[in-house]
Amino acid sequence: MFRNVLVLLIAALLAVPTVCDPGGENGGGGGVWILPFCANVGGVNMESTAPRGTWIAPNTASDVSMRTASQMGAASATFVDDVLGVPVSLSVTGRIVTVSHGLLQALAGSSKQSGIIIVTDAVQSGYVLRVAVQPDGSVKFDVL
Repeated sequence: MFRNVLVLLIAALLAVPTVCDPGGENGGGGGVWILPFCANVGGVNMESTAPRGTWIAPNTASDVSMRTASQMGAASATFVDDVLGVPVSLSVTGRIVTVSHGLLQALAGSSKQSGIIIVTDAVQSGYVLRVAVQPDGSVKFDVL
């Protein structure tokens, strides 16, 4: 009985997803941010949810690419800025979601300099990310 419980406990610990993957062997230096495990996007409370993962792009001069979790189905991604609330579709190729540098530069030029990215599949599994341009010109991405 004890061995069975021990095996189940070890299996449960190995099955627990990490909070955030730093992006591979070189800490994201390959240019793609590996997002943490996906969750039901309908249950995210934007005001009180602590970030599950954070990544900072050094500037708005290059595209930001993010790889979704393998348990997600075919994803679609949308950006909505905090000023106008107009949705903008983002490029999704396989499991890679790309935020263009042009969109980041437009965000940096807006009055609020922040917005939301929603990445979801057919069963509403995915990510809600808060995007904000920092005073130093970097762009902060928080997975809520």
